[in-house]
Amino acid sequence: MGIRIHKVMGYGVVLTEEDYDSVINTKHKGNKHLSMSEYLEFLKRKEANPTEKDGLDLPGSDISWLQNDINGNFSKVTSRDFVTIVDMPNGKTAVVVTPFLVVNEWKHSDDAIDYAEAEDVDDDLMGENSYRVLKYGQFPYSGSYMDSETGQVLSKEIMNVLRFNLDNDYSRKAAAESGYESIEQAITRKVPNVPTDVVNICEWLELFVDVDSWKRLRPMIITDWS
Repeated sequence: MGIRIHKVMGYGVVLTEEDYDSVINTKHKGNKHLSMSEYLEFLKRKEANPTEKDGLDLPGSDISWLQNDINGNFSKVTSRDFVTIVDMPNGKTAVVVTPFLVVNEWKHSDDAIDYAEAEDVDDDLMGENSYRVLKYGQFPYSGSYMDSETGQVLSKEIMNVLRFNLDNDYSRKAAAESGYESIEQAITRKVPNVPTDVVNICEWLELFVDVDSWKRLRPMIITDWS
């Protein structure tokens, strides 16, 4: 039970006590000071050998821009600036990764509006940690979706099928060409895209035991009381 409210938005997963140690790397217990210069070098190595999920999502976001931001706003950071781990009343643990490019906008504490909303919605929840999975990615990452199993960003063709709920020869062909057995399968596996910025942070910090566990992350807001 806490009295100070902290809100964090990002891409997260909620784990049971049994699952936690098999999913989250044990080195992420506690807080660590980070060298953002090392993160920059990590990104440069990835830029030299790009893969499907490498790079930054925002147009105009490049290594030189990141260099300026690191030297300005992020000269001294810790792992908790990007990875928030909060125990929930139900015995589960929420792990949320906040994208580097929006970390200042997506984290805040002691906000008067947050206090007012928490008290107005349900006074019994005041002081109780909670999480909420969002239906959509938030700006500037909104409007992009991926396949929950492969992590690949969904093409415009298959998105048109899903967006307009089409069921005709064109839509079935588009689904088949995208590797789906049916339109229904495509709908089931459509989830908000995890930004490459988040994937990069997970890989750099070695957050997950299995590097592909980033595919489990979903847009999420957590409320942490201290």
